[in-house]
Amino acid sequence: STDDDEEVTVFGSNFIPGETTVLFGGVPAPASVTSAGELTVSVPSDALGGPLEVVTTRGSGVSSQSFSVSGTGN
Repeated sequence: STDDDEEVTVFGSNFIPGETTVLFGGVPAPASVTSAGELTVSVPSDALGGPLEVVTTRGSGVSSQSFSVSGTGN
């Protein structure tokens, strides 16, 4: 829906507040870092299926499995 963005929680390490972005199949979304090991992010409406990548100023990591996007976003 237009007002109810799907939000996901990502667990990992070395997340940096204000310096962490999540890519959904290459489509970027700014992340809200809740701790060095946890962040939340809204799935962008134009997200593509594929790997989830987390990028910080210290490096990046890519999920071992792909995700898929379903629905029309309407």
